[in-house]
Amino acid sequence: MDFSPKAIKENFAESLRDLTLRKNLTKATTHTIDKRNAIKASSPEWDHWRDAGAKSRRESLLHLDRYLTQFTEQFQQLGGEVIHAATTEEARQKVLQIIQEEQGRIVVKAKSMVTEELALATFLNDHGIETWETDLGEFIIQLAGEHPSHITAPAIHKNRLQIAKLLHEKLGQPYSEDPVVLTGYARQFLREKYFAADVGISGANFIIAETGQIILVENEANIRLSTVLPRVHIAITGIEKVVPTRIDFANLMRLLPASATGQKMAGYVSALTPGISGGPKRQVIILLDAGRRQMLYSPKWEMLACIRCGACLNICPIFNRGGGHAYGSVYPGPMGAVLTPGLTSSAAAPDHAFASSLCGACVDICPVKIPLTKLLVQTRKEVVEDKNHRHLGEAALWNSWAFLMRHPQVLQFFRTIGSKLPYRIPWGSKSRRLPRMAEKTFLSQVRHGQFD
Repeated sequence: MDFSPKAIKENFAESLRDLTLRKNLTKATTHTIDKRNAIKASSPEWDHWRDAGAKSRRESLLHLDRYLTQFTEQFQQLGGEVIHAATTEEARQKVLQIIQEEQGRIVVKAKSMVTEELALATFLNDHGIETWETDLGEFIIQLAGEHPSHITAPAIHKNRLQIAKLLHEKLGQPYSEDPVVLTGYARQFLREKYFAADVGISGANFIIAETGQIILVENEANIRLSTVLPRVHIAITGIEKVVPTRIDFANLMRLLPASATGQKMAGYVSALTPGISGGPKRQVIILLDAGRRQMLYSPKWEMLACIRCGACLNICPIFNRGGGHAYGSVYPGPMGAVLTPGLTSSAAAPDHAFASSLCGACVDICPVKIPLTKLLVQTRKEVVEDKNHRHLGEAALWNSWAFLMRHPQVLQFFRTIGSKLPYRIPWGSKSRRLPRMAEKTFLSQVRHGQFD
C-alpha cells in the first residue's frame, strides 16, 4: 500500500479484498468496545464524567497560551528544559541536536503518535542512531517495516500466527504461537536495549499546567523503563495536550482507559517530574505546533480536544472494513479524517472526510464529546470549495443541476424528454418491462385543479 493520504481510494480498494485483515480488525475492535460498554453500564456517573472531560478540554484550548506558559514556568523551575517547535522538521532537528550533544548511540522509544508525525525512528536510524520501539505493538510494526494501523493498538491488523512468523524470522527465535512465549522473545531482546540506551524518548498523554508534570499512561511498563533508565529523557507532545489542573487530569483518567482499551484503570500511570532523584539527569520536553495553532483558529478547533483514545476508530464501520493503513496517514479513522487535513490542508488529504457514512457512532462514543460528524461535513465543505481539488465530473454534474433549477422552462423540456427516453432504449430483458410513467406530472395536475 502507498502510505500517502492521496492514495486512500486505491488503498481501500486493496484492503477491502483482504478478508484476513477484516477478521483481525473485527475481532479486536468488537472485544474492546464490549469491555468499554460494560464499564459504561456499571458507571452511573459516566455521562457526568464525559461532560466534565469535554468542558476541561475546551477550557484548555480556549486559554491555551495561558496554560502553556504556566506549564513552562513550572517545568523549568523544577529543572526541566522546554523547547517550542513550530514544525515537524524543527522538532526532528532539536531531538537530533540533543542526542548528539549527549553523544547518544542507542535510543529507546515509547509509543507516541506525535513521534509518528515526525517519522522520528526512521529519521534517527538514518542519522546513525540505533533507535528501538519498546511498545510491543510498535516493536512488531518496526520489525515488519510497516506503519501503525491504529493509534492505541499499532499491530491490530495482525493475528497471532502472523506475529509468530515475524518474530521467528526477525529475531531468530524458535517458532511458537504461544502469546506468552512471543512476549518473552520481545522482552528478552528489548531488555538489553534498555540498559544500553543513552536517551529515552516518549510522548505525553497529558501535561499538567498546575504542577509542570508529564503524564504517561501504559500497560506494559516499557514507558517507565524508557524514561527512567537512560540518562536523558526527551518528551515530545502537541501543544494541545496541556490540562489546567490535577483534578482535570484525574477526571480524564476515568475516561481514557475505558475508551481506549476497555479497562477501568491503566496498568501504569506515571507523573514525571524533573529533578527527582533516581530519574534521568537531563529532562527535555518539546512542545510541537505543526499546524495546531492554525487548526485552533479554524471552525474545526474542537478536534484538538481529542485525547487519542481510539474509540472512534473501533466503532467506525469504514475503519473496520479497510483498516488504518488504507488512510495513508498517521491518524486514521474519523478523528484522522478531520485531523490530517486540519493540521495540513484539505488539499493534502482531499478524500479523507468522504471516507465516512456520517452515521454518528463516533460522536456517541467519544469520551470528550467531539462533534465529529459536524467536523467531517465542515472538512468536506472546505474540499468542495477548493476549486483546485474539485472532481471535474462531479462539478459539471452539480453545475448542470444548478442551471436547470434556475431555468424552469429548460428543466421542463428535459423532463419531457426524460420521461420518454427510457422506453427507446433496449434494456436486454424480454421478461420484464419498465412501468409506464404517468401521462401528466403531479405538478401539472395540481396546476389544472385536479387536486383539492
